Amino acid sequence: MDRLLADISGNTSQFVTYVLAVVGGFLVGYILTFILCRMIAKLVFKRRMPEVMERALRVIGGILVAALVAWLLFRGGFGWGLGGTGGTESGNQGGDSGKPKEQGRDSGKSTPETVPATRSNVRIEPASVMAPRFRFEGDPEALELDAAKVRLAEIQKSAKGEPQLDIHVYANSTAVDNTDVRKFIEHAHTLGYSTRVKKYNERLP
Repeated sequence: MDRLLADISGNTSQFVTYVLAVVGGFLVGYILTFILCRMIAKLVFKRRMPEVMERALRVIGGILVAALVAWLLFRGGFGWGLGGTGGTESGNQGGDSGKPKEQGRDSGKSTPETVPATRSNVRIEPASVMAPRFRFEGDPEALELDAAKVRLAEIQKSAKGEPQLDIHVYANSTAVDNTDVRKFIEHAHTLGYSTRVKKYNERLP
């Protein structure tokens, strides 16, 4: 619900901004047409244009510029059914043309298999006077920062797909904003990991 309200609020503010831009376009067109009418009348007719004609031309010029501004804005940037990019995405994002496959006919091209991502789990051990320790899932012992970096690099070398790292933090774990913990996460990013921190209310023994 909060996200829906935020989307509606964002679209409303964007709509108001676009309307103000269109109004501004009308004013600019009105003023520019006024200047052009005076210049043309002075250069060509050597006298002022009739007031009624000049006023009509000003309004027409303002409408034309406002219409141009509206077309430029609402054509590509607004998502309320005005030809913009709003709404849910559809189609294939993996590079497929979107055309239905022909039944009973082999195209001769092999379909690439989806490689499942390698997800690693690391638990931050309880805080103590010692440096933070990192325990990888399946390992018998927790590691200090330097050894944990080496272990993470070893896993990354044999990872399939995009390597992912879940960091589990418990109520008595070393805090995530600890310097060594942040260095560990930053090192994971340099290795190409996408990281996710999971926090629990339970305490580790």
